[in-house]
Amino acid sequence: MQMVRVLTVADWLLLAVYLGGLAVYGWVFKKFIKTKEDYFIAGRAAPFWLSGIALAAIALDASDLMAPFAISYGAGLWGLWWFMGCVLGSFLLAGYIVPAFFRKKVITNTTYLEYRFDPGIRLYAAWTQVIQRSVVMASAITSISFLLEIVLGAPFWDAVLIAVVISTFMTIAGGRFAVMASEVFAILFGVVMAWYLLSLGIGGIGWSKFVSDVVPWLHWVNFPKAYNPAYPNWVWFIGITILTLPYSIINQEYLSKTLSASSEYDARRGLMFPNILLWILWCLPLSILGNISYFLYPPGSFTGPVDRSLFFIIRDLAPAGMIGLLVATFFAASQDIGGTAQSVASLITIDTYQRFIKKDASEEELVKVGRILTAVIMIVPLVWIPLMLAMPVVAAVYGMVTGMAIVPTVIPYIVGPLGRFWSRRSAIAGCLVAAVFGFIFRMWGKDLGLPLLVYHPWTCGIPTIIIGLVVMVIWSIVENSVKGPIPETELEGLLITTPGVRAAMLQNALATRISKIGFLHTTGLVR
Repeated sequence: MQMVRVLTVADWLLLAVYLGGLAVYGWVFKKFIKTKEDYFIAGRAAPFWLSGIALAAIALDASDLMAPFAISYGAGLWGLWWFMGCVLGSFLLAGYIVPAFFRKKVITNTTYLEYRFDPGIRLYAAWTQVIQRSVVMASAITSISFLLEIVLGAPFWDAVLIAVVISTFMTIAGGRFAVMASEVFAILFGVVMAWYLLSLGIGGIGWSKFVSDVVPWLHWVNFPKAYNPAYPNWVWFIGITILTLPYSIINQEYLSKTLSASSEYDARRGLMFPNILLWILWCLPLSILGNISYFLYPPGSFTGPVDRSLFFIIRDLAPAGMIGLLVATFFAASQDIGGTAQSVASLITIDTYQRFIKKDASEEELVKVGRILTAVIMIVPLVWIPLMLAMPVVAAVYGMVTGMAIVPTVIPYIVGPLGRFWSRRSAIAGCLVAAVFGFIFRMWGKDLGLPLLVYHPWTCGIPTIIIGLVVMVIWSIVENSVKGPIPETELEGLLITTPGVRAAMLQNALATRISKIGFLHTTGLVR
C-alpha cells in the first residue's frame, strides 16, 4: 500500500479553482454585511431551500464526515443513528420552538432562554455552548489534518494550520451568507463523494466479501459488541439519542441557519426539507463504509483513532486524478469550521458583550467585535486535539463534554414553552446541579465504583438529563409556592398554550363571527 499520494496537475488545478472561488465569495458578499443580522443570520433573507441546504451542510462539516464512519466501525448502523437523533431534534425545533424565536426576533437561541427564564441561564447556556462548539471545531480540524497527513504526507500540525487559515479567511471575509452559499457546493460535493467513497470501499473488499461479511453487520444490534455487552441494546440506543437529539436545539450554528430564513414558515420548511433528506443521503453511505473499513483495516492494524481508516481508504483505493476532487470535498466541508466559529462569536458578542458589557454598542461595532472574536475562536479548539488523538474514536470527546454539561441545557428549551409551571430560576438551578454531578460522574465514576452507564461517553447524558429535570421540577414547586407562577403577560408569545397577539385577534374574530351565526352560546374571546 502507498504511504502517500502525489497530486497530479489536474488535482492542483481543481484545488486552485476551488480556493479561488473562496476569494470571490469573500469579495462579493462582504459588501452586503452592514449589520449584526447580516453577519450572523444572513439578514433573515435566505429562501427555505438555501436555509435547508445550509442546515444539512452542518452534517457535512469535516468532523461529521468522520463521525458516522468511525462510530459505525465494527458497530453496524449506529453511526447512522448518531445523526437520526439530530433529525428528531429538528422535528421538535420546527414543531414548537422556532415560532417563539421568530416572535421575539432573537439572533441567538440563548436570548430566548432569558425571555422565558432569566439572564443566568442565558449566560450559562451561551458559555457551555461555546465549549461544546469548540470541541466540534477541533473535530473538523482534526479531520482535515488526517486527510493532509495520511493522503498527502503533510506533517499533522502543519495540516492543522492550513485548515484553520482557510476557514478563518472565508468566514471573516463574507459572514454567514457567504458561508451558507459555499455550503451549497459542500452538500453537492459531499453527497456525491460519500457514495463514491462507498463504491471504493466495496471495490476494495470485493462484492462477494461485502455481501458475506459486511451486510450481516448492517443493523442496530452490533453496538454492544463493539463497546460493552453488559447492557441491552436499548440502553445504548437511549444514550446516543440523548446525546444527539439536543444538537438541533441547543446548537447556535444550527439556529442561525434556521433564523436566516426569510420567514417563520420558510424556516420550518427548511428544517424539514431538504434538510433531513440530505442528512440521510450523506450519512448512510459513510455508515456502511465504516463497517467495510473494519474488515479492510481491522483493529490493531494501525494506531490512533479508528477515524484514520477513512483516509486509508482514500489513500489506498482512490484512482489517480480523483484525489484532488476528494481533497476539495473535505475543504468544502471544512468551511463549516468557520461557520461554527462565527456562531460561537455571535454568542459572545450578543449574549455577553452587548448584553452585559456595552449595551449601546453600534451595529458597526458589533460586527467588528464579531469578526475579531471569530478569528480568535479559530485558535481555541487546538487544546482539544491532543485529547482526541488519544481516544479510540474522535467523537468520544464530544460525547463526554456534551453528556457532562451540555445535555441538561436542552431541558429548558423543551419544557419552557409547555406552560407557566416552570419558574424563572429553575432552569439555571437544574443545569448547574446536573453539570456538577455530570463532571463528578465522568471524572471519578469508575473509581467510585459507579455503573458504566453513568460515566461512559455514549450514556453519561442519561443521568445528567434526569438530574436536571428533577431539580427543575422541585425548584419550580418551591419558587412558585413562594412567589407564585410567572404572570401570563410576561410570557406572551413564549408558550404554545398562549396565543400571540395576532393569533388572539384571529381567534376573537372567528369566535365573534361564529357566535353571531348561532353556533356558539358564548363568545369564547381570548384575552
